[in-house]
This record gives sequence, structure tokens and C-alpha cells, in this order.
Amino acid sequence: MRRSPVTVLILVALASLVSVPAVRPAKAQGCTENGCGEPPRQLAGPRFGATAVTGRLAGELRDHGIRPVMSQLGWQTEQSLMVTADSARIVSEQVWLIGGTEQRTFLPSLSWVLGYRWRGGREVGVGINYSLAPGVVLAAGKSFALGPMLIPVNLAIVAGGGGARVSLLTGLVGPDLRHRR
Repeated sequence: MRRSPVTVLILVALASLVSVPAVRPAKAQGCTENGCGEPPRQLAGPRFGATAVTGRLAGELRDHGIRPVMSQLGWQTEQSLMVTADSARIVSEQVWLIGGTEQRTFLPSLSWVLGYRWRGGREVGVGINYSLAPGVVLAAGKSFALGPMLIPVNLAIVAGGGGARVSLLTGLVGPDLRHRR
């Protein structure tokens, strides 16, 4: 049976998340119920980038006078769900974006991504996108540390809703002050 490229990408992303060996905490290293290593943290900050829309969805946008390549502006929040003994993190991210503002249009979306970030900053994730054309999100990238801040650079693919959307996003995330004690 031949599988579509989107199905293969989804299976590879899920296999990556499930097969990460460092997720099992070592009991001898002072672990808590949240894992080992650094404490969990809450991060938030702006995101921006560009998205290219393909397939039937691109045609529908053109029918409404909207170019299928557009800017993205938004906000990301992130919660560490678990920190491993080698300081890798399982994270939950929510990314709110508004696309097409340079074309005087308003295309909102919300993505929820469950991901894994290795100690060096490489990251992968899979999740759900809610928008006018909902779909499955596959993301990969790298976060660069800048003191307590991170500069994430991610490539995300949303499959579903009559076409794929490919986004390149960056931004700046830091400690979410709403969660400080």
C-alpha cells in the first residue's frame, strides 16, 4: 500500500516523539514528579514569519484576491511538561497567528503542538491547527539560547483543509511573567 507524503511525515514525527530514549528519568539524580534536571518553566513571546499555501486552498485564496504567500504575526506560550536528566524538555506550545496583514486581510489560526526539545535546542513537534482550514501540524527547528530567552526558528507544515501550508517562523520567547512567584 502506497502512503501519501503527509502520512509518512506524520508517522515519522510521531515515531520521533515516542522513541526518544532520554525521557525516562533516572531515580538516582534527584528527580521530582516533573522529571529531572532543570525545573519546568513557562515561556511566552512574539512570533513572526511567512506562510505559503498550496493546493485547493491556494486557489480559494486567489479567488478572494489573497496571495497564497503571506506574513504571519502572533504570540506563543509554552509550558515544560517534563525535564529529563540531560535537560531535554517535553513541551506544550500554543501559537496564535494572524496571517495576511500585509494584504489587508485577517486570517487567524491557533496551533497546539506537543514537542520535544533536546538540550542543544533542536526540537520536533506534532499537533493540531485550528483555522479556516484545520489540519495536523508537524514542526521542526532549533531554539537558540540568549540568556533566559530563546530565539526559536521553526519550519511547520499544516496538512489538511484542501492543501498544505508551509510556514517559517521565528520570534523571541522568555519567562512568562504571569507565572512568576
